[in-house]
Amino acid sequence: MNILSHHGTRPLAAGHRNRTANTPAPGLAVCAPCLPVIVLNRQTPPSAEGQASGRRRTCRGSMMLEAAVGTPAATQPPENVTYIPLNELKELCSKALSTLGYSTDEIAVLNEVLLYAQLRGNNQGVIKITTGGMNRSAAAAPISIDRETRLSALLNGNNQTGMLVLHKAMSMAVEKAKSAGFGIVGTNHTSTSTGALGYYAEQVAKRGMIGIVFAQSPEFVAPHGSKQAIFGTNPIAIGIPAEQGPVVMDMATAAYAWFGLLEAKTAARPIPGDVALNADGLPTTDPSEVLSGGAIRVFDRSHKGSNLALMVELLAGPLVGAAVADKLEERNWGNLILVVDPELLGDKDVIRARTQVNRGHWSSSM
Repeated sequence: MNILSHHGTRPLAAGHRNRTANTPAPGLAVCAPCLPVIVLNRQTPPSAEGQASGRRRTCRGSMMLEAAVGTPAATQPPENVTYIPLNELKELCSKALSTLGYSTDEIAVLNEVLLYAQLRGNNQGVIKITTGGMNRSAAAAPISIDRETRLSALLNGNNQTGMLVLHKAMSMAVEKAKSAGFGIVGTNHTSTSTGALGYYAEQVAKRGMIGIVFAQSPEFVAPHGSKQAIFGTNPIAIGIPAEQGPVVMDMATAAYAWFGLLEAKTAARPIPGDVALNADGLPTTDPSEVLSGGAIRVFDRSHKGSNLALMVELLAGPLVGAAVADKLEERNWGNLILVVDPELLGDKDVIRARTQVNRGHWSSSM
């Protein structure tokens, strides 16, 4: 089961298309085999079109995807929308990433992270390639370990792509937790997005561990009551193993994704009226106004969201040696991942079973 409300994620109502920005108008939607779907997002209800179409979202396992098989035949795609098979999309992404200078092994990791997001209607997907978010820094050098103990490590990303750095941090934290019950790894000196954090949390949970992931980013979000962008979108993800697949929470502390703004601007469509401010501190539906000196709001438009954003900022900033002021200019963004072996607190199989019972109660209430 994935409980997803990440970076301004939209529900996958029928007719929803995952868009990229390689043309001025929406140009790409993914068709995929039928997979179970569950979306928890209190901000936007399913569309009337989705309710009327007979497509439904179901809850099984940890995968989240619109339940559609092949190219939809019942409805005609809107103008400027083209359906593309999943395998073809993966091949296109691989070619694009290869052109950007990534190796075969790196492309395998990046495709996993990008398509994890794309197949969930999350703004952290292919849009990153088409808007330059995956461009490799000319200053990129091998990832180095600045500090390490039996339980911990601090990685210097050395301007490498954020997804590759956090993937290495995840692998190290898992190995430490396997041997010592707990692992914590921080990263710094990356200047590109780490993508949907739910990917890393789910990978940890699939290995029978509990994963908690934090990410810092540049000044895109205004604290509640302010119009000045100070926080990043500052997402959090938690993955917990259960008998029938991981339970994953993945959410930003921002009301909308930065790449969601780029996506909306490219597609010439408005954003919701309560997720962002223009440069004068007034609500706006124009993504261009937000990108030109405005700010995204915190997810709940209250002091609670601001407090949570601040805690992520501190855990994935000062603690790991990342930038604390003028983050956009310094281009030194941080991440933190914690991995816990449930065996520290009891029999892991019993814990998984009890988690499944909890999950069943929640599912039956929906």
